[in-house]
Amino acid sequence: MRVFLAQQASHLAVAPAALYTVWHLAGLLGPIGGFFDNAGARTTWVLFGCGNLAMVWSNGRNGR
Repeated sequence: MRVFLAQQASHLAVAPAALYTVWHLAGLLGPIGGFFDNAGARTTWVLFGCGNLAMVWSNGRNGR
């Protein structure tokens, strides 16, 4: 994840460390909010998982 986010940060006006921190927060708050029956947090957690799969797949296609 860190490699993918660092590559994408070069196209954005944000530091790679900030993207990585936001990614960690989304991964942490999604299940916690879902435990408290927050539908938005559950959706966020599903999208977080899909995003992880997409990043792994993308890095695999690039030979990393």
